[in-house]
Amino acid sequence: MVEAEITAGTITYQWQYYDGAVFTNLADGGVYSGTTTKTLSVTGVDNTLAELLYDSDNSDGVTSALFKCIISANGCDVSSNNPVLYVTDPPLITADSEDITVCDKGSGADASFSVTSSINNVSYQWQVDDGTGFVDITNDTIYSGSTSKSLTLTAAPSGYNNYLYRCEVGACSTPVYSAAASLTIDVAPVITQDPVLINTCEGSDAIFTVEVTGDNLVYQWQVRTPSGSYSDILVNDAEYNAFDGTLTVIEPSINMNNYSYRCVISSANLCDVTSGGGGLKVYAQPTLTLATNNQTTVCNGESTILRVYGGSSGFSAGVLTYQWQTDNGIGVFGDMTDDIYISGTNSKTLIIDSAMYAFNGL
Repeated sequence: MVEAEITAGTITYQWQYYDGAVFTNLADGGVYSGTTTKTLSVTGVDNTLAELLYDSDNSDGVTSALFKCIISANGCDVSSNNPVLYVTDPPLITADSEDITVCDKGSGADASFSVTSSINNVSYQWQVDDGTGFVDITNDTIYSGSTSKSLTLTAAPSGYNNYLYRCEVGACSTPVYSAAASLTIDVAPVITQDPVLINTCEGSDAIFTVEVTGDNLVYQWQVRTPSGSYSDILVNDAEYNAFDGTLTVIEPSINMNNYSYRCVISSANLCDVTSGGGGLKVYAQPTLTLATNNQTTVCNGESTILRVYGGSSGFSAGVLTYQWQTDNGIGVFGDMTDDIYISGTNSKTLIIDSAMYAFNGL
């Protein structure tokens, strides 16, 4: 609605529009009424209006018409200012935001939703539905961009899981809404115990474990050589037996000394965490040589000494320990302890003092 007025004599009004070259009289009908009054009404106008010739380029979603009113009184004419009618297309959402799944590893999860409109000069208002219906979002410590084409969530807590988001896009009195997009926040597994250093002898299995809390978990064990990086252990690898949170290194060789092992644990939505690494120390089996004082046969009451020389090949075995054993003539070996006749049962040298006939055959 546009108005023009003069206050003297007998007054007539004639509204005109600009046709691209000159101004042309309007007549009542269609969208127009009041074309010969001081008030011109344009009702139900859209971008197909024939008079939108002032700016007919609709590439930006906006067209316009230029009007003026010729006011006559007492044989004199005067023209009003030239009001412009801008007609903006209703926005079309050309790209909706998609559902998003993010991972919360203990400090919240980040996410971003965005929409694309067919025209530029529009307003945006993001809304959220937490299960009670959609409401407008305002910027806070979690939300930013609530009135722009992109909404960002920073460190959103797991309580926001399954929230729905949409954007109200407006250019006219009736806005349009994007399709609702869901936010899925997957909580990462929590590692309560990392693998630890294991010392073992070559040929003796080593077992690594990781303790984790979470549901529907998937475990992937990895190995790293001293000079390499971590890589996945394959299911059919004959050197390993991996089952969930337990990895068995089967009869490790001396070449596996200083290998490291860790586990990547994933939830159903691939929200993963990685354990710390547990090292493997593989010691060579000691080689033993039994030596005596060249007296393996003694008389009753005489003494003798048995001695072993211990060492290892390929890798330092560290501190060796010794435990002498005897079968006591029954074929089953058991540990010996020092007594009044025997000493050195935990050393490399075993001394038998005053051997008795009862020791015969041991």
